[in-house]
Amino acid sequence: MRHIFFIILFISTFLNTKSFALEAEATTYQITITRIEICDNTSTDASCNNPIVLYSGNSGSIDIASTSAGATAASLGDLSKVEFGKTYTYFQITMNRAFTVAGSVTSGATTCYTIASSTGTTSKNGIGSKTSGAAVAGTYYAGIPAGTSHGDVMNSTTAGDGTGTDSATGTVDAGDAFFEYREALSAPFTMEVGKIPTVKIAFGTSTALGYLENAGLATDCTLAAAANRGFYANRPDVVLTLE
Repeated sequence: MRHIFFIILFISTFLNTKSFALEAEATTYQITITRIEICDNTSTDASCNNPIVLYSGNSGSIDIASTSAGATAASLGDLSKVEFGKTYTYFQITMNRAFTVAGSVTSGATTCYTIASSTGTTSKNGIGSKTSGAAVAGTYYAGIPAGTSHGDVMNSTTAGDGTGTDSATGTVDAGDAFFEYREALSAPFTMEVGKIPTVKIAFGTSTALGYLENAGLATDCTLAAAANRGFYANRPDVVLTLE
């Protein structure tokens, strides 16, 4: 069985309010993918139509930060399920909103480090520590606040295996543990007999750790988790090529 590499192309729009946001390198950046679907040529940003499920399960923690540039972080997705001769134009990927992230941010004379117990939630950014030393990996959440203005490409859902209740297009509900993201392929894809494609992914995590300042880093760093301050998982840089 041939497998194809599909990772995190969907993390292209984390939408935390960033008026006072800091970005820094994530030395650990682990994600969990639960479902990958490819959608036919009637699909849109708002709808994955007639999907073929390429992967369903729990990918486990995939650490993007520990993989060298241009290499592959994980192997997911079974192309043998794709219909020959049918054209596909979108992917839909479901993932857990919880990430495992490590790193630090600096503003002025203050550096704030990630910690093991961030106390963050799907609706709150996580706290840190001003104690000097190596950052500790902890659970932080994708920078996607609850709301109804996230655009057609995204919505939250109550389960990661396709059986959950989806929120409306563009809506993220605070209590939902997963989100679905739709991404148009760079070009329509039609599977041809004898031509199984290779997917190459290059990525970087130099700005994959985000921190939202409110009263300033020196004050915010150790305050209780809140929606308007603290650490969150920012998007990595991703380039996906299907050849």
